[in-house]
Amino acid sequence: MLEYATDELRPLPKSEPLRDDDKPVKWPFSLDENGVWFAEQTRDDEQRLVRVCSRLEIVATTRNQDGEEWGRLLVFEDDDGRGHQYALPMELMAGDGTVYRERLLSMGLHIGADQNARNRLHEYIQTTAPQLRMTSVARLGWHQRAFVMPDVVYGEATAESVIYQPVRNGAHNFRELGSLADWHEHIGKLCINNTRLTFAVSCAIAHHCFIRPTPKVAAFIYATNLQSARPPHSGPQVRYAAAAT
Repeated sequence: MLEYATDELRPLPKSEPLRDDDKPVKWPFSLDENGVWFAEQTRDDEQRLVRVCSRLEIVATTRNQDGEEWGRLLVFEDDDGRGHQYALPMELMAGDGTVYRERLLSMGLHIGADQNARNRLHEYIQTTAPQLRMTSVARLGWHQRAFVMPDVVYGEATAESVIYQPVRNGAHNFRELGSLADWHEHIGKLCINNTRLTFAVSCAIAHHCFIRPTPKVAAFIYATNLQSARPPHSGPQVRYAAAAT
């Protein structure tokens, strides 16, 4: 019953990424606390280090369970010291890289202003090949025994960590608010002996309980998706359409 919900479902443990120890960064690039550097040859046959971008670690190689949709997991910090990670699909490397650079800049990475820096960032990502492997998925929801959300994965640990890797990685409407105790106090208690409220809350979370809902189940969830049964993970301004349920 809803009033007896527990906290048994916890985020999957994250694998420790292989950092500089396995030397994934290839010369003429180097990585230190101040950023990514490129060893440029001068006219005097000397070398000077030119900064490409702020510190950007490529900690894992990603691909789906069919061995396609390869990518790289990028990790960095913004100016406030807040950590960011971006699962970059390698297909975005086919063009000039504008799409993924826009995303990295939006998240707080500093990239050199000239064309050389942009080209070298492109080369740095393509030539850096970490040994750590992660399984990527292009949609949210169940993936075997794991439930994938944009920023966290819940469920049973498998041989590899699972990560959400959409082609267009923009903002999402999933939010986390409150705690399990809040759920018990403000929702679970109200559902006791209240069949209508229990039914409405069940409709809000029902589509998460099926790995592959049948057409009849999906149609029923959509038909009963009243405003009072809006998915609990969404913001107050969000009203989900049929495709999301």
